[in-house]
Amino acid sequence: MSKSKVNLYKMEDSPRQEEKIAAALELLGLEGMRSSFPELSKRFILNNQSPSDFMVELLEKEINWKEESRKNRWIKAAKFPWQKTLKDFDFSYQPSINERQIYELGSCRFINEGENIIFFGQAGVGKTHLSIALGLEAINKGFDVKFFTLENIVELIEKYGDGIKLDNFISNLRTAKVLIIDEMERFEVSLTASKQLSRLITSRYQEHKPTIFTSNKSFEGWSNIFGDTSTANKVIDRINHRSVIINIQGESYRVKDKLEILKEAAQAVI
Repeated sequence: MSKSKVNLYKMEDSPRQEEKIAAALELLGLEGMRSSFPELSKRFILNNQSPSDFMVELLEKEINWKEESRKNRWIKAAKFPWQKTLKDFDFSYQPSINERQIYELGSCRFINEGENIIFFGQAGVGKTHLSIALGLEAINKGFDVKFFTLENIVELIEKYGDGIKLDNFISNLRTAKVLIIDEMERFEVSLTASKQLSRLITSRYQEHKPTIFTSNKSFEGWSNIFGDTSTANKVIDRINHRSVIINIQGESYRVKDKLEILKEAAQAVI
């Protein structure tokens, strides 16, 4: 028979102070303080620091630990396909991109201003990389993020049908501080999916919540996503109304990577 959990706050009955402190910090959920206490207490004695100095350092460790834990949880919840930062991006390979503008977007002021970001460009030029990088910057600054391809969203809408699951899914997309919709280039969308997408974008527009889009097609190529022509035009107008548009005109990184692999292989043969 398994033991039932009893929620009691009780000091550990141990003759050793270190064990009592460690157990108490663990009981209180102060993991950052628990893991840092042994080292900090030794340094406190050696450096003859004041109790206040010791307490400040211990609290800083706890705060830093909780913040790191928050970031890790939110990154996992965002469902990024991979993690890429702005520092990982090779701006020298894509001279059409204004590096200063991208880093300004990385300040995340666009979130408070409710501005959408739209990356246009052919496959492989770095659109998804930049969208994920901005998503990571947003999480670092305390904004929650959700990442989906358009294909994912459509599939889940059609899978859930009408009901609580669909309502919860759309609600999660609507309430996310930053939503990333990758690969806006699907041609066939069901009537149900197009209606839900139109309502989602309209709701986020009205609530001044920014969405980051990536696409290898211009706005004209999005018209089939949002239903009839009239509805599609309205939705696209709302997307475009408060937006930063970045057209990436350059070579695919995938081509670059292949060329580098071939070059290395040729040099190895020589």
